[in-house]
Amino acid sequence: ELPLVAVRGRSHEVLAAADVVLTASGTATLETLLHQRPMVVGYRVHWLSYFIAYHLGVVKTPWVAMANILAGEALAPELLQNRCVPELLGPAVLEFFTDTERAEAVRRRYREIHEQMKCDSATRMADAIEGMLEGRA
Repeated sequence: ELPLVAVRGRSHEVLAAADVVLTASGTATLETLLHQRPMVVGYRVHWLSYFIAYHLGVVKTPWVAMANILAGEALAPELLQNRCVPELLGPAVLEFFTDTERAEAVRRRYREIHEQMKCDSATRMADAIEGMLEGRA
C-alpha cells in the first residue's frame, strides 16, 4: 500500500533522504555507510560461485558487505543466498525502525568510520610533490 517511486542516477539524493536502506552488497554498502544510514544487505550469486567462495575458502572475511568489513563487525545484517528472501529482508529492515537505539548506534559508528576515512588529499599530494622537488634541488 506504500507508493513506490523509481529513481535513476540520483543514488546520493535517495540515500540522503532514506531512514533505512535495503541494498545489495558491493560499493553500494560503502556509499550507504558514508551517508550514515542503517542498512540491510541482500545478495545472491550463482550457487557454484557461492560454494567456491565459502566452502573452498576463497573468501577469508566473515562478511561480504564493505560496510561490515570496514567496521570489523556485522552492523548491517547480511541475508545471503537462500536467506535473501522477502520474508527475512522485510523484518530485518523494519527492525531498524522499531529499535531506534540500535539504528542510532549504527549511524554513530558509520560516522566514526567516515571520519577515519577522510584525509586532506590535496595537502598530502602537495607535500609529497614539494618533497620530491626539494630532493632535486
